[in-house]
Order: sequence, then structure tokens, then C-alpha cells
Amino acid sequence: MTTVVGNPTDLYDDPSNEFVFSCLGSVSTVAGKVVRPHDLRLERIRRDAALIAEVVRVVFLGFEVRVELKEPGSDDTFVAEITQGDAAALRLNVGDEIYVRPLKIADVEVADVEEAFKAQTPAAGDPCPEPWRSLKG
Repeated sequence: MTTVVGNPTDLYDDPSNEFVFSCLGSVSTVAGKVVRPHDLRLERIRRDAALIAEVVRVVFLGFEVRVELKEPGSDDTFVAEITQGDAAALRLNVGDEIYVRPLKIADVEVADVEEAFKAQTPAAGDPCPEPWRSLKG
């Protein structure tokens, strides 16, 4: 069993390890780095260290819009979460090429997260199973 101590903001924004990072919120893997889906900025014009991606699916969920994307040459998808206002401004359609710019990247490698899950697979009733399942895919 894992015990985590700290205030909620610190635990979420700067977790002590990979397991805590993945357990406390949604996770997307982009170019081998782990990032929160809401920390991805989608843009029509390339800026800074933006990656190009293809829009695979757009799902409207109230104020939030989840955009499923994939990097060129890969079948693996990742998710960005944006506001309805941003989605309307971007006019996203399936098949569009869009630039993805991470606003904050976790200091966690994908392999590290997977190893952490192997070592600490959630037990029945643990609050972490959903992020664990979505990462393992």
C-alpha cells in the first residue's frame, strides 16, 4: 500500500513519484513524456516546441472538449482537454493536422510510470484503477 502525505495542490502538480502522478489525474503520453491532458495547448500555427498531430476524434462534454490525437507515423493516440471556446476557435475536424504544445511536462518517463504500476498495481477498492487502466490502454 502506498501512503502519500501533502497538500492536494502539491500532490497533483508536483507529486513525489510516478505512481502518484498517474493515480491523481488523467495522463496523456506525448513523444515519450507524460503530461496532463489539460496541460496541452492546441494551435493552428506552430510555435515553440510544438509537435504536429492528427485529430482522430472530438468529444464535447459540457464546458470541456476532449480531443483524441495521434502523432504522425504512430497508431498510438493521446488526449488533450480544451474548453468549448478554444474548440470553437480552432474549428477542429477529424483528420485535421494541429500543433500540440505542452504547457507543463512531468519529469516522468513513460517506462517509469509503467514500472511503477507493475510494482504497485491497485487493489480492489483503491481509488486509482481508472487512470491505471487508461494508461495501460
